[in-house]
Amino acid sequence: MAREKTNIKNVYYDDEKKLYYARLYYGVVDGKKKTEWETFVKKSEAKTRVNNFEADKIREELAIPSKVTVKQWLEQWYNDVVLYNNEITTQEGYKTIIYKHLIPKLGNMQLQKLTEKHIKKYYKEKQTEPNGYKKNGEPKPPLSSNTVRKHHTLLMTALTAAKEEHLIKSNPLESKTLKAPEYVKPEISFYDLDNLLKLFDIVYDNNIEPAIYLAGTTALRREEISGLRWDCVDFKKHDMLIRRSDVRAFNKIHTKKPKNETSTRRISMPDELYEVLERHKKMQYENKKLMGDAYNSVDIEKNYVIVDDLGYQINPATLSSSFLKLIRKYDLPSVSLRGLRHTVASVLNDNGMTLYDISKLLGHASTDITSKVYVEMFSPDNRKATQTMANAISAAKKKTK
Repeated sequence: MAREKTNIKNVYYDDEKKLYYARLYYGVVDGKKKTEWETFVKKSEAKTRVNNFEADKIREELAIPSKVTVKQWLEQWYNDVVLYNNEITTQEGYKTIIYKHLIPKLGNMQLQKLTEKHIKKYYKEKQTEPNGYKKNGEPKPPLSSNTVRKHHTLLMTALTAAKEEHLIKSNPLESKTLKAPEYVKPEISFYDLDNLLKLFDIVYDNNIEPAIYLAGTTALRREEISGLRWDCVDFKKHDMLIRRSDVRAFNKIHTKKPKNETSTRRISMPDELYEVLERHKKMQYENKKLMGDAYNSVDIEKNYVIVDDLGYQINPATLSSSFLKLIRKYDLPSVSLRGLRHTVASVLNDNGMTLYDISKLLGHASTDITSKVYVEMFSPDNRKATQTMANAISAAKKKTK
């Protein structure tokens, strides 16, 4: 006997198979009527499924049955959303996560069958299994929890969009039992003044000398250093206009907008930096005269401050790697260019500069950001604060005598 209607709307019974069927009508999808059937052993279960389905339909929370895979959705989301709403560096980062990590592990799975169990397993594997292998066959270390946390952010955003498109009924990452990988605050590395001075000595007349001084005296970000051009350096006023950032993404150098409104700023040049920039600008003119057509044809006044021997902009990634090679060669403590930015913040704080003024120099959007980044560096204990209070009390006592 075929399926027969029961006294419950959209619930049918097959007396041969002894099963109940819930008829789920989605309406017209792509010009065709869309109906799905689900089987149940108990009549009450079929009834509950139909009732829940109709309620979701009224609330417009239905996920239309689809065989779209995780790979297909991530690619569509990346091309339609990410490429039009994010900075170039974010685009590259997301593309790496999608194609190097997510698609190989989860790509073939149907999007509607992706569960929090699958995602938990993915997070665990990424933090315990090798992240590929080196040319010599040696395994690379697993991803850090901070890195996998970025994967979590991407998945949360992509699956929220899938839910809004009614491709999935719910986002598994919204489950209370699925937490983002733990964030571990990176350790801040920086130089003391002795090591900073040693660095200034060994970098003399090197192509990246201006970059070292810019980072180590004015705390510029690497992308701000890479994007600085001579037309923004005012030797008469002894200052610089920081208004552009150059980053490397997709194997090219791109100019992007300042990080925030306060990132566009004028910075006074200390005498040491003034001398370095003036000397290197003269060197560029001399090199251009010496090399002729082999040198970059761009007018030096409009060219970049940090250039190679032929006057071409040094890739930001090359700038970082050249710096690391230099400090290793001279056996200086390991630190990044960003570490020199931290060095400036530390020295200024130790010498009584206010948090507000340090924040302005760094180009942070607010002092809240500065305090969060440097809370440990600026406040190792409360001795400085209590001593300042003690000095104020002592001074006040002297006035009353």
